[in-house]
Amino acid sequence: MKKPLLFIFLTFLSFSCQEKPLTINDFIIIEITDEVLNKYNIPSDISYDQIRYRFRELHTIFLRNVRDLAKFIILDFFYDDHGIEKIDNKFINELYTLNNVCICAGGIYKGDLYSTHSSFSNASKYTGHTFYQKDNLDGYWVPKYKRLPVNNDDETSGKDFKYVSIILLNHLNIDCNFRSYVYVKSDEINRFKRINFTNFLKNTNIAKNKIVILIAQLKDNLDMHDIPNYGKITGPELICNTILKNISN
Repeated sequence: MKKPLLFIFLTFLSFSCQEKPLTINDFIIIEITDEVLNKYNIPSDISYDQIRYRFRELHTIFLRNVRDLAKFIILDFFYDDHGIEKIDNKFINELYTLNNVCICAGGIYKGDLYSTHSSFSNASKYTGHTFYQKDNLDGYWVPKYKRLPVNNDDETSGKDFKYVSIILLNHLNIDCNFRSYVYVKSDEINRFKRINFTNFLKNTNIAKNKIVILIAQLKDNLDMHDIPNYGKITGPELICNTILKNISN
């Protein structure tokens, strides 16, 4: 029995009109700049290694403002430095109340700093990596797993972390086509909405149902990358592009 033409047409229409589960409009990047640090009386004229633990003050403020809005939250790039106990405990307590946060590991350290790492990773629902490798000619490659050595020792002493896009897509129940590596060509790279941390706090609703990435972008320590055959782009935008590349069609 032949199916009516109207049925065939409607079936075709339903498949052709299906939207991708995520698009560039589903992402927003919040940037902590030198001006933001000055607003919160965090010194920006000393070395990055000396102040980056202070970002956890802003992490806590950020989580409190985005917790009921964001679809998923990525804290990029995260280090296990010693901080001030009051700062760390507030941040850790906030992490424990959320199930949609991934902190992006910058490394693992021995001794007291290893216990610091454990405190954060235990509090956060997820911990992932954001490392990539430039292609010689065009675009970049991302490994599915990255082993982070403990205290810069050989990799046999380290721990394997999944790339953050796998974690996010699994959390959102979206099929992921990530094999051992994923390759993103230069002509597949998109730009994404970026906003200053202070401006975000003036209108937090822009994070509603978005995948939100928080990053520090300081003038002396910009998270900026030069991709072959493309040019300069921020680290969080590479994460966003990799996520979109990982979606199975």
